[in-house]
Amino acid sequence: MKKILLFIFISSFTLSISIAQDSASAYLKKGQDLYEAKEFVKSMNAYKKGLKFEPENYDLTMGVADSKHKLELFTQAVEWYDKAEKINENDAELYFNRGAAYVFMEEYKKAIRDFNESIKQRPDFPDVYYYLGFSNAELSRYNAAIEAYSKAIEL
Repeated sequence: MKKILLFIFISSFTLSISIAQDSASAYLKKGQDLYEAKEFVKSMNAYKKGLKFEPENYDLTMGVADSKHKLELFTQAVEWYDKAEKINENDAELYFNRGAAYVFMEEYKKAIRDFNESIKQRPDFPDVYYYLGFSNAELSRYNAAIEAYSKAIEL
């Protein structure tokens, strides 16, 4: 009887581990580890697998977007940032990252819009002011560029 109970316990424990490894949080962790290792294709795939378990998971969606950004797939990155925005529009980093993607796509007006939203949510973020200045300079808005660069230096 003890052997049967031990077998049932071990089987249940093993099943629990396999289920836990096949979950959104497990794929999020795996994606983060791969992203940190600069394995962006693999990280993107891990995040996408996690989204099969939780399609509205903000961190997984941002993970896909950020991975695509690092792979210089800027149009696709913007599409994923748009999806992330529908889940959570209160993240300054989302707007900064999407704005940066727009800069690489040379869509400076859209970039400025996102940088301003990022600043509204997190006014103490110096990188966003640098990119805001750059975007304004590219549109020949030199006074706005100087103002943004000055704020970046101040912070």
